[in-house]
Parts: sequence; structure tokens; C-alpha cells
Amino acid sequence: MAKKNEEEDFEDEESSLEKTSEKDEDEESKDDKESESSDEEIENGNGESEVLEKTEINLKDLDENRILPTEISNEMKRAYIDYAMSVIVSRALPAAEDGLKPVHRRILWAMNLMGLDKGSTMKSARIVGECFVKDTKILTTRGLLPIQNIDKGDFVYTHSGIQEVVELYEMPEKELIKVVLSNGISVKATLSQKFKILNKNLEYEWKEAKDLNQEDFVVIKADYPNFSENMKINLFNNKYLELNENIAYLLGQFLSDGWIEKKTNRIGFCSCSEQIINKIKHIIENEFGYSANIGVKRNILHTSSGELIQNQIYILRISNKNLCNFLSSSFNLAGKNALTKEIPYQIFISPKKTIYSFLDGLIDGDGSVHNSRNLIRYISISERLIDGLQLLMQQLGFIGKKILLKPVKNHAINGKIIKSNYPVYHIEIEGEFAKKLALNLNLQDEKKNERTKILIDKKLGKSNFEIIPFIGDKIFSELSDRHLGGGWYECKDGGKFRLGIKYPNGTKIRYSTDLKEKDLRISQIIDWNLLEKLKKINSQYYEFLKDVFDNKLFFIKVEKTEKSGFEKTYDFQVKDNHEFIANGILSHNCMGKFHPHGDMAIYDSMVRMAQDFSLRYPLVQGQGNFGSTDANPAASRYTEAKLNKLAVELLQDIEKETVQMIPNFDNNLKEPVLLPGKLPNLLVNGSSGIAVGMTTNIPPHNLTEVCDGIIATIDNPKITIDELIEIIKGPDFPTGGQIVGNTLKELYEKGKAGFIVRGKVTTETKKEREYVVITEVPYQTNKSELVKQIAELVRDKKLLDVSDIRDESSKGDVRIVIEMKKGANAQFAINRLFRSTKLQTKFDAVMVALVAGVPKTLNLKEIIEVYIEHRRKIVRKRTEFDLRKAEAREHIVKGLLIALKNLDAVIETIKKSKEDALDNLMKKFGFSKKQAEAVLETKLRQLTALEQDKLKKEEQELLELIDKLKKILADEKEILKIIKKELNELKEKYGDERRSKIIRSVKEIEEKDLVQKKEVIITITDKGYIKRMPFKVYHEQKRGGKGVVGAELTSEDFVKQLISCSTHDNLLLFTARGRLFWLKAYKVPETQRYGKGQAIVNLLNIKEDTVTNVIAVNDFNGYLFMVTKKGQVKKIRLEMFAKPRNAGVRIINLPLDNTDTVVDVKRISPKQEVMMFSKDGQGIRFNSDEVRDMGRASYGVCGIKLDKHDEVVSMEIVSDAKSSILTIAEKGYGKRSFVEDYRLTGRACKGVINLNVSDKTGKVVSTIDVNDNDRFVVSTKKGIVIRTSVKDIRIMGRVTQGVRIIRLQDGDKVVDIAKLAGDDEIPESEEEEKE
Repeated sequence: MAKKNEEEDFEDEESSLEKTSEKDEDEESKDDKESESSDEEIENGNGESEVLEKTEINLKDLDENRILPTEISNEMKRAYIDYAMSVIVSRALPAAEDGLKPVHRRILWAMNLMGLDKGSTMKSARIVGECFVKDTKILTTRGLLPIQNIDKGDFVYTHSGIQEVVELYEMPEKELIKVVLSNGISVKATLSQKFKILNKNLEYEWKEAKDLNQEDFVVIKADYPNFSENMKINLFNNKYLELNENIAYLLGQFLSDGWIEKKTNRIGFCSCSEQIINKIKHIIENEFGYSANIGVKRNILHTSSGELIQNQIYILRISNKNLCNFLSSSFNLAGKNALTKEIPYQIFISPKKTIYSFLDGLIDGDGSVHNSRNLIRYISISERLIDGLQLLMQQLGFIGKKILLKPVKNHAINGKIIKSNYPVYHIEIEGEFAKKLALNLNLQDEKKNERTKILIDKKLGKSNFEIIPFIGDKIFSELSDRHLGGGWYECKDGGKFRLGIKYPNGTKIRYSTDLKEKDLRISQIIDWNLLEKLKKINSQYYEFLKDVFDNKLFFIKVEKTEKSGFEKTYDFQVKDNHEFIANGILSHNCMGKFHPHGDMAIYDSMVRMAQDFSLRYPLVQGQGNFGSTDANPAASRYTEAKLNKLAVELLQDIEKETVQMIPNFDNNLKEPVLLPGKLPNLLVNGSSGIAVGMTTNIPPHNLTEVCDGIIATIDNPKITIDELIEIIKGPDFPTGGQIVGNTLKELYEKGKAGFIVRGKVTTETKKEREYVVITEVPYQTNKSELVKQIAELVRDKKLLDVSDIRDESSKGDVRIVIEMKKGANAQFAINRLFRSTKLQTKFDAVMVALVAGVPKTLNLKEIIEVYIEHRRKIVRKRTEFDLRKAEAREHIVKGLLIALKNLDAVIETIKKSKEDALDNLMKKFGFSKKQAEAVLETKLRQLTALEQDKLKKEEQELLELIDKLKKILADEKEILKIIKKELNELKEKYGDERRSKIIRSVKEIEEKDLVQKKEVIITITDKGYIKRMPFKVYHEQKRGGKGVVGAELTSEDFVKQLISCSTHDNLLLFTARGRLFWLKAYKVPETQRYGKGQAIVNLLNIKEDTVTNVIAVNDFNGYLFMVTKKGQVKKIRLEMFAKPRNAGVRIINLPLDNTDTVVDVKRISPKQEVMMFSKDGQGIRFNSDEVRDMGRASYGVCGIKLDKHDEVVSMEIVSDAKSSILTIAEKGYGKRSFVEDYRLTGRACKGVINLNVSDKTGKVVSTIDVNDNDRFVVSTKKGIVIRTSVKDIRIMGRVTQGVRIIRLQDGDKVVDIAKLAGDDEIPESEEEEKE
């Protein structure tokens, strides 16, 4: 084969072409989606209507011109409104009357019908269904569509027809099982997904995937829709192309012998056949207008067996970039190599003629035709390609087998060793299937084409996949029973007929002892004309076989099933018969009895009704793992459930015709529109949902308070919201917590408001250590996620002073313990928890519900009034029902009493009557028909005097009951009394104390309020360590002193910067690469004087960068002025950085080659002067107004002109022209000069001399702007610091070398100088004075 004779890059080249997802919708199946005709009434000329009978329409035969013109805008409006109302009414919003959404109502009703209102529980799985994974191919009238791409309104194939998809469902991850058939076809589904199998009695039955075994035969439908319109693909050269037969052949060739080059992204083809490569060239020219060149290459192949083969390969490459991009993006070819190639999705939804052309291209490449074995084979190392091809050919009627082979042995091409580490997959089509496939192929390879012709003319063996299991024994047993001898059979009408069994060549088939035990194939049944015999003898198997032939059914044995992990799943609902074809297999559309929903939607809803942390008063009693505040529930097959007592209260009296019943989704059962709703469920349990254009989020409330509020409203219909709030104090969540009630009045008046919900936090003290203990979490907060959030705050140094976090929760009780370090402020941690975790959340309440099917925003009183009105109707209907029953019974009892009074005459009348006893009793005693029937049904033993007394007592009780019921119906006040009585009963049976505490307001405590305000020193080292120390750690010394150790550092590290600030200040950290990060001063860890501090990267999100400067600010007014190493300057407004960001921001656009870095950044005010100093001793002074303020994305302008190797080391902002500049050099020398000594120039000049740099002084390290009252600190490379006063340094001229400021040890040098903020002078200790 050509591909195996070409260098490996022909197959394995990877493309970096971008994938695009421009997909044109396939419109060729519009006609196939028309609904079946319904009963219509057509007006005739006489003004009467003629009722047309419902007729079945073959969707395939619909005329393509049956398209009704319509205004697109009107159609879109109508469709949107219909969809929106469907979502609102059928799914998303609860009814205000019973507080339930349809799915919850159906669950309760279904469980009620199952008898789950009392007694034991039942498996949850019996209420729900199952589904398939992504990319499972579904047979539709548009072709084979992935299950996730099925649309509502699509038509799918079933066992014997076509049905419409009416609902779509997308499920979360579920446990899966992989079903593998004996021919290699496989499908992944949930464990309880049902597949159709054929049993030994030749009957179809449904079997769950987990129960399938190697004795089962699943039903395959090998069919594909007939349509002719090609699929439109993307725009190329200003015209839309179609996936026609030419392009399909090209795709087939690409999957077999094509590749995409890694570097150039060119698409290439190769073939050993000149005819094939010429066809590819002509297709590209005709379809895309591009003329490609063909090259020729000779190869020498050394096989693994040592054989030497020479061949010639033709190579074609597409060098047109647009065409390569078009093909790659249109058919998802980018990045595909031999191992990952797969059939483009467009092929699966193309006409048969296009698919056959695609198969031509594949088989002309890596296919082969074998006359000796009578089969057609295709080979590839891509399993996805093989799986897709096998399914595609199966649906066309060519059932083949997938075979896995070991990797081929290493071989060499032109001396280059070609290694193969991947297994090889084959598809083999044999027997009659191979012949049928050969009839539809038109191969370009001469040898392969010749062999297909031989296959067509040849007598081939039968394929095992044609076998109909169990049929042979049954058919031949029945034929033997009806065989009269000599080829004569007994006919169904009693006659006889002669019809021998012959092979196609005319040879008679003789019965043998084992004939009925042999496997019988579909082609044999046709060849032997068995179907006609079975029809004539009226065989019970005739209809079965006719169904198999008409619907193109096959039966493939299950090879194995294996668990396949967890994946997201999909399902849809099919109209009427609830089945479809998935990967060729007949599969059941699993749905609950009343639920047009996916199984997970049903189960999730039921689980929520059982969770005492989700519902304030659960309606379902669950047994098993129904989840917790930090764990998901077990699968439905592992849990059991029954109705809770409160749910029974909701359903009470439903059997008394109190609510309207309507057909369920498939018209098989009846379901209630509303429940009687004795429990005020909407307020008690709340509800949440999202509809089209609206949402609802109603919080739960305390049952006792709600009942009291309803009773108060009944007693005083004019009650105000303010009065109701005194009774119903606020929401009451099942998880407790604290509710900030300052917006509750707005919620109850307007039906919409947000309020804060906090968890319950206490502190405990043990052994001088404080513990923060969380005992309640806000509603719908995941406890484990909360613990994770807290741990992340500790990890990111946002929650300081925490030594341990423990979750000590058990049996539904929450207890999260946060252990603080000794001496730490627990209130600081609590405040951070409220601000930065879900320990404090906002509940956005929106009280929207359906009132008589119409969505409305309701206030508190309106919800109560809707409940009262609903219960009035229910009580009235219940009373009317009870009255009808009582009156009917009283009527019967009265007749029985009359009969007892005239007992002898009644008995005599009955004895004399033959068949007219009923009429005689009615005529003689004036009985009604019902009374007469009751008398006739009464047993003699019931006619005793004792029974007469019972009947008289019953009559009296019935009369009293009837009078009572009539009084209730005559007076609305009596109905309201009943409602109040029932509410009080609910309170007594189910009422409890509030769980959520209402607090009126919460004072937000700022973190800085919890931190003592004090002056501190911040030090930053060259290696990026930062620490905070009290200001008094440094002891002031005179000039020339040796200083004290300010940091115990390694020899490679040194203190780079010191800054004096308050713990409440913001630290702005500027990096060398021009980024800004924020840090609160009190968040810098406080460290002993000898400690090196903590790495900045652990406090901030800094990567591959170093901090060069830090500014402490307590407001964001004024400007920042920055200077770079190359002398660029930039001015930017400080207010642009008033909002901290965790990731930092870029403040200057430095060159990408890292040739420049930020040296210094300082605050500046308008008209202030700027001074810049270089390491070679130059300095410049200019007005900052010469630099305009810029945005963050600019690089700035030139500030000073530097010599080639010179660079800026510092910048000063002149606050006082009479101040001085203190310059420090590497070797400890420094000098002080007046600012006035530096003449004022414009920016971008060379400036003047600042320091006479020499070997004695070393290069300039830095400068500071000082006056006589200032103090400063000098730090050295070895971590030595000296603190002294400026007044000890005399004023000198500019061009001097200065005086010694610090005496350095050998190998040490000055690295930085920093000015200290003005504080009261710190007295030296006595010990220092003695020294």
C-alpha cells in the first residue's frame, strides 16, 4: 500500500492550522420533519363540516414543494413566545397555590400511586430512567447524528418506522457500561439503559445494559435514509460548495493516503496508482480551481522478512494556503495524523451516492479486495476511523467485523527504519455483504476494481452476521409437521400445495436429521423461498420474518460488557413508541411515567425534596445516601424513598375530585394540575427556578409563623404588611444562620429584595489559644467548599495567624474549627471569613409564582391570599364530594329501612318475580333503581332487628352530616373556620422553633480597624525577601559608626531597600519589568531583627520579575513619576491604581528584549522638580511639568542623555529648593550638596556633575533628598546597616569625592540608602552610651 511505502511524515505530520467551527445547517431534511396529519374539519358548500379520517403519511414521499411561505419575524416571535410560555408553565416556576413545580408535583403524585404514602420505601431508580454518552450516533431522517446534536423536531428511526423527537435532555456525569458486540460494534450507556434483544421464543424484549451477557442477541437495524441533496459546506472563492461525490472521494483519499505537513501546513497525497493521483489532481482543479503538481519518487522497501521491494510513488501537494485552510477547517482535518484521523461529521449526513464515493476513496487507498477469501478489507491504526467506518457501512447494509492485530514489524524505506508501536485495526466485509458492497463501488485502482467484479460474479459463502438465532429449529419443526410427503404441504385452508426447498441453482434440499439444528441465514430464507411456504401454512413465524425483512433487522451476539467510568450523558424523548437507533442498536427511550424529563432531572428533584438541608420541611423520606452539605447523593439504584407525612398533607383529599386531572405527556395516564395543598408549601419550603425572561427565588419560612400569619389574615382581611411582619418575622433556612433583616420589609412589600445571610460563628479559648468555631453555614453553602476556601486564604497569606483548620462535623451537625496562633486576634480572622468566603452570602429573593397559570410577582400578603383562595376551593369541592356521597348513602339507607318495614311483602315480591324483580320492587314500594338494587343485594342476615337499629342510627348520623355539610357550603365563614382548624393542626403536628436568627444590621469591620496603628520599618532584600520590624529596632549612631545587624542574610543576599511607614498604609510594589502590585503594610510578616523575612513571591503573584521599589501611600492623589535605567521618564495619575488587583497591573510598556528596567518610582505633585542621577556621577534637574501625564501602555519620554555604558541609579523629587542631595557611593563615601547647585535645565539634557567618581569612591549607588532634621539608613551587601543624622554630614560642592559615611568590612560595599520618616528621637540605651 502506498502509505506504507512512503516516509512516515506522510501520515504522522501534525498540523498547526487553526480549527474553525463555521458549519452550515443541513436543510435537506425539512420535508422529512413535517408532522403527521391530524383530524381536520373542512367546510363544504352546504355549510356543514366533513370529518376526515386520520391517515398515515410516509414522510419520505412528501413533495419537496410543500413549503408554506411565512413572515420570518412573525414566525420568530410566535416560536419565542410559545417556547417561553412552555418553559414558564411546564418547568421553571412554581404554582402559588400548592408551591410546587411540575416535576415535584409529578414525583409526589407518582409516589402516591405507587403506595409510598405509607409502609416501606421503594428503590429510587424505579421513578427515573437512563441515557447515552456524547457522540453516540443516532439514525435520523437527516443521517447519522451525534446524540448531542439531536434537535427537538428531528425524526428518528424506530423498529418499524419514524417518530418525532419531542424533548431533549442533558445529564451530569453518570456511571457507564460499554456493550461490545461480536462484530466489534460498541456503545457506551448508563447501566440501566435498555436494549432490544431477541429471546429463544423469537419474541422481542428489553434488557438493561448491565444484565446483558454472551447468550443475548441485540437487534440491529441496518438502514439509512434516502435523500439526494448534498450538504452545503463553507464559502470558498466567493461561492458556497457542496460535499459532492468528488470532494467525498478526496476526503476518503486523505484519510487513507493523505497528510498535513508540520511546518508548512500543506496538504499532501500519495499513491502507487497514477490513475488515482490523476483523479485527485482533476478533482482539485474542477472543484477548487487549483492546479497541483505531481511528483514521482522511487522507494526501496526492506520488509521485516528480509524481502526487497522496489516501487514508484506519485506525490501531490497543495501549496495554496487558502485551500489548505479551507479543507482543514471545513472537515476538521487540522492536527490529524494516522493515529487520530476520523471521518468528518458531514459524511454521516450525506446522501448514499456521496458516501459510496467516500468509500471509493478510502478503499482505493488503504483498502483491499480478496478473491480467495471473498471479502473486502480496510485497515488503519486509527480506532476512531475504523469505528466510524464500520458503523457507516453497517447502516448501509454491509455488516462487517472489526479485528485487532498486533503492531506490524519494523521495516525500512530507502534505508530509514520505520517503527510502528500502534496496533492495527481491520474491517472485513465478507459473503453476501461483500458482494453488495462491491456492486456499489467504483474503484480507480485497476487491480482492486477487477477483483470487485470477480466478487460480484462469484458464488460467495454466507456471512455469520446474517444468522437469525433460534429460527432454524422452529421453522423446520413446523414444516415437518405440515409436510405430507413428496414435497406436499398442508395449506392453512385445509388444502395442500407442493413447493419443494431448492437452492438457487435448482438443486433440491433434502431434509436431514440435523437440518433444523443448523443456523439459518436471511439469504438462505430468501434463496429457499421459505417465506412463501410459511405464509401458505399460516405459520406463526411468518409475521416475525416479514418484520425482519421489511425493517432490515439483524441480530448480533453480545461479546462482552465492561464498566467504562463516568461521563456526561444525553437523552431525548421520542413520540409514541419511545425507542430509537443508537450506534445501530435498537434502544429504549427511558422515561418516568409522568415525567417528560431526563432521569437525572427527576432524581435530582426527588433528592432535593428529601434533604433536610435543602428543604425546611422535607416532603420525601429518603433511605440511604441522599447527600449532605458537602457530598453528592448516591445513584438512584442505591437509595430508597417514600412520601413524608407532610407530603401526604399536600395530597390529602385528592381522591375527592378536588383538583383538575389532565392527561400525562404520552396520554396514557392522568395527572393533577395542582395538589390540594393543605400545607402552605410556597412560603414554608420556598422555591427557585429560572424561566425565559424571569426568575424566582423564594426563601423558606417557619411553619408555625406562616400558619399564624395565614390565620391572622383570615381573621383580618385588611391586615397590613407591617402587621404580618410582626408575625412572620422573616425567612427561616434549614441550615440556620443569621439573616440581616434591614431589607425584609422591602421584600414582603414589593416581592423582590436581597438580604445578607451569615453563618453562626463563636470563639472558644483553650490554653491561651483562641479557636474560631463555625456551627452553622449559610443556606445552600457547600461545607467542604467553605473549608477549602478558608484553607486557600491561609495558603495565600490572606488569613494570617491560623495554625490549623479542622472539620469536626458529624451526623448533620456542623463544626468547623479554626485554631489561631498564640496571641492572634480571632476577630480579625472572623472578619476576613465574612468578607472573603461563603460564610457570608447574599440571598437575592424574587417572589415570582404562577397564579392560575400566569406568572406574577407577589408580595407576602398576596401569597397568603392565593393560598387561602385555593384552600377555599378545595374545601368547598371536598365538602360537595362528601355531601354527594352522604346523600347517596342516606338514600340507600332510607330504602333499606322501607324494605325492613315491609320485609315480608318485599320477600314475597322477590320470590314471585322471575327476571323483573327490580321493576316490581320499584313499582310496588316506590324504590328508586339504586334503592331497589341495594335491597336485592342485601343478605337475609342483615335484615334482623339488630341491623335495623344500626341502619336507623346510620340514617340519623347521615342526616346530621348532610345538614352540617350544607351549612358549610352555605356559609363562607364555615369554610374559613375549617381552613384555620387545619392550619392549627399543622402547627401542632409539625411546627417547630425558628432556626435562623434575624438581626437588624451588620456593622462591617474594616481589617485595618483590627490592626494597631504604629510606625514600622519595611526591608526588602535583593533576593526578594520582605519583612516588617518595629521602628525602634534601629538605634541611632553617629557618622563613622559600624551600625547594628539589621538582617541575618546569606552571603549572596543583601538588603536592597528600607521604607518607613504606618501599618495602615498601602505598599505599592514596583517591579523591574514595569508592573505594580498592592500590599497592606500590616500583611507583611513581622520578623525578629535577625530574621530574613518572607519571600515576596509567597505574598504576591509575582513571576519571573523582581521588586525594585516600594512606596507607602495612604491616599491615591497626585501622580507617580518613574524613571528607567536608560533614562526614560513617565508621569501617570496615581488614582489609576486606587483599586487593587491580585494579579497586579502593568504601569509602563518596556521593550520586550529586557534591555530596560524601572529604576525608581515616586509620588509627585504639579510643578515639582525632578532630579535624576547616574552611576557615573552625572545629574540633571528639570521641571516635572515638561512631562505630560500618560496612560499605562506608554513607554515615556527621554529624561536624561547618558553615555554609552552609563545608567540611571536614582531619582529625587525636589520638595524644597533649599534642601540638599545626599549621594552615597559603593565604597562608603558620600557627600551632600544643595539642590540649587544643580542648575535647572530642560529634560533630555546631559546634566551636570554630581559626584567626582574615582576608584576611591566607587560608582554612585543612590541618592536621597534631605535636610538637617532628617535621618537616614545605609545598608551594605553583608546586611550591615547604619542609622545616622543628616546634620552630621556637612554641605560640599558638587564636584567632590565626599567623606566616609560608613566604614566597610573587607569584601563589603554599600547597596542602598534610605531616608527615615520624621519621628521623635529614640534615645540610646545605657549600654550603648557606655560604649
